[in-house]
Parts: sequence; structure tokens; C-alpha cells
Amino acid sequence: MNIMSVNEAELDFAYRYPFSEEAKAVVASLNSSKIEQKYLDAGVIRVKQALSEPKIPFSEQTRSEMKLLYTLSYVYSRMLVSALASDPINAFIATKYAIAEARRVGEAVGADRMQSLDRVARELGMEFRAEKELFVLPFSQYLSLEPKSNKEYSLIHQQLDGGMVYLTKSRLVRLIEEGAKRAILKGLPIERRYLPKEILESVKKIPVPKPKITSGISGAGYEWIEKLIEIPLPDFRHRAVNLILAPYFANVKNLPEDQAIEAVMDYINKCKALNPHTDITESYVKYQVTWAKKRGLKPYSLARAKSLIGDAIDFGDIEKKDEKKEEKEPVKK
Repeated sequence: MNIMSVNEAELDFAYRYPFSEEAKAVVASLNSSKIEQKYLDAGVIRVKQALSEPKIPFSEQTRSEMKLLYTLSYVYSRMLVSALASDPINAFIATKYAIAEARRVGEAVGADRMQSLDRVARELGMEFRAEKELFVLPFSQYLSLEPKSNKEYSLIHQQLDGGMVYLTKSRLVRLIEEGAKRAILKGLPIERRYLPKEILESVKKIPVPKPKITSGISGAGYEWIEKLIEIPLPDFRHRAVNLILAPYFANVKNLPEDQAIEAVMDYINKCKALNPHTDITESYVKYQVTWAKKRGLKPYSLARAKSLIGDAIDFGDIEKKDEKKEEKEPVKK
């Protein structure tokens, strides 16, 4: 593989943002269709890091050879993740991997030039302008990338004026991370029949964690459900909708029915992105939300949810905390 054929600036951009069109062009220019062991080994390391650490490491000081290694290891890592996620029980791995990759992108773009920041943002469908030390973009773009898992990023908490949102650089970078995560998830998992045998063999070297729910700030009540909705489920979705999600959004968060339905459907669509086999429809969700609202139903406790969802998620020690809470609560007659 001839690294001399790759422009240094193009390689640097591809190294920083391996999901980008520039990176795809760099990989295509190398014209290599054979599996190369050193890139496959680097891909295995990359996936292990993604599954065991909050993010994949990024370094500014890297030689051209290492930049090429990282750029190509991304291609191999997507195939390895696909091999793992082809089992419905492990469907969550694609999202966990994409989050770790996106955080690496956030670190890279946070230290990059304004020109590159603008270029990455445009590729992700964002157009902003800089005003003094703030970045300005339309409501619609902000809402399409708003990180749902952190209330600090709710539109109501942002600086707004004339249909525009004003963001600090750190908040803009967080939006870019969210966009990168979605771009990385696109096309995952690759169908198993398209994966080379070397990939299917090497994936055996990668330990598979369970998705884990950890306690929130207080470690009690329904905080665990906020963690749950960050983790797509490969199965058990009907029961999750009926007994957890519809009652939660309808009667714990007290959303209007249309917003509760939308929130549940957002989660189901996230699940379908990993495993599309479900017959849950919007009309079904509407029925469950309406029923939960009418009857005043509350979600299952964490301890009961564990038996409901099975072994798809590792609930960690939060289950014990929830059980203690249940023991202290008086039985209602």
C-alpha cells in the first residue's frame, strides 16, 4: 500500500474524521481489496477500546504512517462491530462503538482549525456562523441534533434570538459529536454475509460486554429509565413499551399524549436502526400511552424490569438500591 500517493492534508483530515467523505476517498485511492493483518489487528484494538473505554484515543502528534493505520483501522473496526452486532443480543454494541468514535471526533474537532470545524459541520448537515465567541445556527438544525440524554442541552436552556440558537464552542462540539455518532451508525451493522472470513475469525478475540445501566445522581426512583432509553434493545420491546416506557412518559414525566407517543417512538426507531424486526407501530404506541394515562399506570420497578427484559442489559448494582427502596415503601391497600 503506497502512502506516498496520499496527500498529507487529506490524510490528516481522514485520520481525524474517518467517517467523512474525505476519508472514504483516501481509502478508495489506496485501491486495496485484500485484508491486511496489521490493519485488522489495529481494528481489533480499536473495537476493544470502544467497548471498554468512554472513547477511542486521539493524538495530535502522529506520524503519517500512524494516521494511515488509524484511518484504515476504522474501516476494519466497522466490519468487526458488524460481526458482533449481527447477533441481536449484541445489537447495542454498534451504538456503544459509535459513541466512542464520536467522542474521539469531538476531541479532534475541538482542537482543530475553524476551517475544519466548519467543514465537518457542513458534512453533518450543519451550517453556522461565528459571532464573537459564539456560534449561531437555526432552531431546526439544533433540534435535529439536540443530545436527548442531557437536559442541559434542551432548547429551553440555550441562548435564543430570532429563530437562531447561540452556542459556545464546547456546545457546538457536542452537537458535532451527536451528528458524527449518527453518521458512524449509518450502514451498521453490515450484513454478515458481506464480511470476510478473516473478520469473522478475528472477532472472537473481542470480549463482549453487556449494556450496563448505572445509577443516576440520586440512584433511586425512575432515573434508571433515563439510562435505559439510551440503550437500544434487540428484543423485549413490546413489554418495554407496555410496562415501562408508556407509563413513564405519560405519568412520571407527565407529557401530553402526543409528546409521550413521540418519545416512545423515538426509542423504538433507535432500536429499529440496529434490529429492524418489530411490528410495533405508532397506533400501537398510542393505544398503550392512552391506556397508561387513563389508568394512571406507573412503570415497573427496576427489580421487576430486570426479569422483564431478561439478560439483554447489565443492571449493575443499581438493582440492589432499587430493591432496598421497595422494601422501605409501605404496601398500598
